Amino acid sequence: PLEGTPAIAKVPARFADPVPSYAIPHGTAPPPGAARILIVATNEAGATPLAAATLTDAVRPPPPVAVRFEDTDPLRGWAGGVVEIDPAEDETHVEAYELRWGAVGDEARTHELEELSATAP
Repeated sequence: PLEGTPAIAKVPARFADPVPSYAIPHGTAPPPGAARILIVATNEAGATPLAAATLTDAVRPPPPVAVRFEDTDPLRGWAGGVVEIDPAEDETHVEAYELRWGAVGDEARTHELEELSATAP
């Protein structure tokens, strides 16, 4: 078990329910470092880990089909133009498409797109 975290829930053994289960409420944030949900059998003598389920984000939004941008700003070092987004084929789990600045081949260095409030010299 993850050190210092309490049990998510205590589910009675099968004699109380033919299929023991517990619904973790939507919006529950796992604690930092949590990568699995563990099932631990307990009684007055102690606890024994029995099984684990890996946590996965089952509703990761799908990417758009395509994105196009043509820089039409005539000044070097400045960008301007229309971004066209061909949406994902299924947008059931897409709330929005965020535009961000990024470096080629280094998506860890993206920065949120801010309005270009500065004016060109």
